[in-house]
Order: sequence, then C-alpha cells, then structure tokens
Amino acid sequence: MLGERLIERGQISRDQLTIALTEQQRSGKKLGRLLVQYGFLDDGELRQVLAGMHGSEAINLRKVTRCAEAVACLPLEQARRLAAVPVSLSRSEWVVACADTRSVRLRDRLRVRLPSGRQLRLLQATESDITATIERFYASDSAGEADTDLAPKAVLERLLHDAVNLGASDIHFEPGQGYLCIRFRIDGVLHEQSALHEQQCKPLIGQLKVLAGMDLAEIRKPQDGRFSAKVDGLRIDFRAASFPTIQGESLVLRVLKPLQKVLSLEESGLMDRDIQALQALLARPDGLVLVAGPTGSGKTSTLYAMLARLNDGSRSIVTLEDPVEFAVKGVRQSAPGKPGGMTFHEGVKSLMRQDPDVVVVGEIRDAETATIALRAAMTGHRVLATVHTRCAFSSLQRLIDLGVPDSLLKGNICGVVAQRLIRRCCSCGGEFGCPRCSGSGFHGRQLIAEILQLTPSIEAAYWEEGVSAARLRAASLGWRSLHECAAEWVERGDVPGTEVLRSLGPGEMHD
Repeated sequence: MLGERLIERGQISRDQLTIALTEQQRSGKKLGRLLVQYGFLDDGELRQVLAGMHGSEAINLRKVTRCAEAVACLPLEQARRLAAVPVSLSRSEWVVACADTRSVRLRDRLRVRLPSGRQLRLLQATESDITATIERFYASDSAGEADTDLAPKAVLERLLHDAVNLGASDIHFEPGQGYLCIRFRIDGVLHEQSALHEQQCKPLIGQLKVLAGMDLAEIRKPQDGRFSAKVDGLRIDFRAASFPTIQGESLVLRVLKPLQKVLSLEESGLMDRDIQALQALLARPDGLVLVAGPTGSGKTSTLYAMLARLNDGSRSIVTLEDPVEFAVKGVRQSAPGKPGGMTFHEGVKSLMRQDPDVVVVGEIRDAETATIALRAAMTGHRVLATVHTRCAFSSLQRLIDLGVPDSLLKGNICGVVAQRLIRRCCSCGGEFGCPRCSGSGFHGRQLIAEILQLTPSIEAAYWEEGVSAARLRAASLGWRSLHECAAEWVERGDVPGTEVLRSLGPGEMHD
C-alpha cells in the first residue's frame, strides 16, 4: 500500500519500488526504511506520506529537544519495545511520537503510563528517527550522574550526535572558572547544552585537537583543523578552531552537514518577485553572480538552487567547493584541500581547462580567486560564487578591497544576492510544551534576500558618483533592501520584528 501510494504521488518509480521490495524479502526490514536507505525517498517525504495514510500529524524528531518530564513517563525498555518516544508534556496532554499512530495496542500500552489529567496525542515519525531519538533522549538520563566516569571519546560522540540531530551549525566549548560550558548554535542562536567539570575539560579538548590534527602541546596560539565522523550512518565534516583565553583554550566546531536535498528556487522560501529577479540573472549567458551574507546565512543552499536551475543537461558545469555538500548528477564537482591533493588556488586555475559553460566557485576568499572568476565571466562564461559580506553593495566594495582591478569589475558582474536566515514564528505562539518548537515560540527560519541587478545605470551610479544610498536607490529600479524585505514578512506575521532587529540591526545598512 505504501509503495503504490508513493508511485501514485510520483515520489518513486516502479523500478525503485521493485528494488526495495526485493531487499525487504531478503532482510525483513520495513519498506519505508529501505526506500530512505537507498536514497529513493527522504525522511521528510516518508513522514508526510505515512501521516497522510494514518490520518495524523507528522513530526521531525531531529528538530525536537528533550523534555525531561515527558521522557520520565515512559521507561527506556518500554520505549524501545513500543517504538515510541515521548516528545512533550503540558498541563493538558502528553505528546508521543511513534511509527504507527493507528495501533490500538500502542495506545492501550501508553494509556497505562498516561499522567493524570492529560490526554494522549500521537504524532507520526519515521522508524529510524524514533530509534535515534530514543537513544538520544534516554542517554541523557544517566549522563548527568555518569559524566565524570565517561571517557572523553564517549562524551564527544554523544555531543556530536546531539548537535547533528538538533540541527546545530556550531558547537562551542567555552572554558569557565572550574568548568567547561558547551553551547549549540541552532537557527542562529546559541543555547547552552551542558557543562562539564574542569577535570574533564583538558581530556575533552585534547581529544578534539587530536581528531582535528592540531598540535596538542600548543595552547598559546590559535589553531585550525578539521575531521570527519560518522553520526547515525551519515559522514559529517567538522571544522575546528581553537583560541587561547585567560580561562583556558576555547574551541569551536563548525558542523558541515551534507545537504539532504537540493531545494529549487521555488522551494527556497523566496517571494515570487525575487525568484523572477534571480531567473533574470541566470538567463544571462555570461557574467558573475555573487551570493553574499555572513556565515550561516544559507548561501550554499541558494547557490545549489541556482545550480539546479542551470543543470538541464545542455551545459558543462564544473564546481570548486570546500566541502562538497551535495553530489549533483551531471555536474563535475571537486573538493580541494585534502592531504596530497590539489590546493584551492590550483583548482581555480585548472577549472577553465575543463571547457565549462558554468563555473561555480564555493567562496571568493582572495584577490587571485576573484580575478580568475571575473576573467572567466569576461570571456563568456557564467560564474556563480559566494562572498562573506553584509549586503549587496558592500560585496562590490569587498572585491575592491581584495585588490581586484576596476577594469575587471566593470561590466562583468551581473548581480548580487545578499541574504539572511531569520527565525520564523511557530504556529503555537510560544505555548508551553509545543513539540515543534519546545516552547521557544520559533520553528524554522525564513530566507530574506535583497537582489541587486547591476544594470548600466547602477554601475554608473556606483563607479562614477560613489556609493550614495539615495542615488543607488534611484538607479536600482525597484530594488528592496534586506530591511524592506524583512518588513514584509513581519507584516504577514511570519517573522517577529525582534528577530529582524537581532539579525539585521536597526535601519538601513548601507554606507
């Protein structure tokens, strides 16, 4: 029934279903789990289909934080046996996620554990998510008492697991007076995750430095490194950066989780007019398009969405990424920086010998990379790249600051997409116990973008008359700043004004 439903919806092919059914007969595993395992379907799609079949609401457990009161209502062994995980406990209901919300037996078993005065509400989740979440939620029960006895490796494995499943972009290890504070950055905001006694600080930081290839004895100078680890069967890259403080070594891990799915421009969350503006930029046969923003602003996702629009089989596309976050069929992707392999500069120089129609440079980080990208644009190639700047106009200034000659800049940049990701309001309005937002009032993030097309009038205003916000606005024919775009989402009630202020600051950001 599940397989036929997926075929009817166009989510899998008949051949893919046959492959999964063949493996199901051999292994006895559930069909949905096999379809996800083979990559024919992702967890989110499976959740939604099962929820529709069962007439229930779906939940993504990877985005849910642990509620100690809810977990305490169901012992670990029973949670494993029932394949159910408590999500939240409010004054009126106990919310539990399970793989089959229609099971009468499951409801009967859970009602025995139901806290007095509460209703039972079941949410649909995938079997793999339930298994992983049970281990994550119940491991925390004994961790508080047993942390002092755990080896640094075991503590680190649990932290990496929690960070990946909660969607953290960074893990901060911050030394204090006699303790180590560990915080996760989730949706752009830091949350304290746990704290360890000072006796565990040095072994844990030491373990991280060894993994990242840092000098264990060097504690007076900053160091950079990287390592990979397998979390829930997924290979995750981590970038590490240490920094000496008066309390001890501070260390931050950047979580480079591979994209699970390349979103199209229509799925990115952009407004229709912004999608049309981007399509106009991509319709140009040559020139450089920049995607700008700070770390964690979603630049890579936008770059992949643009790449997906161009990848129609008629073009030769070559990329230089560090790291490659998603393998794209029909695109030649490269990841420099591996020991014994090519360097980033070598890769940039060699791209043009691959006869490309489209060149993608993961990040413009120096004058040499910027110059080669602009020369490729000048010689008839379409070039996509990212740059770390705060807004569209400051991206042009960034290239000037890098030392790129004016002769290369003029006429070779098609446009700039400057963006941010701002936390969205949860539909619950911040109600205590909401399983989607854990009572925070926020669920997911909204993409906010200003799209600047460099028309002749804009170029004249920029190069000949200097950067004047009023002059550039007059020449930009409908361009909207990040603040103006964000204000529209605030008016719709999707984004709170306080989040815009936190992310963008007050007023216009142009000098």
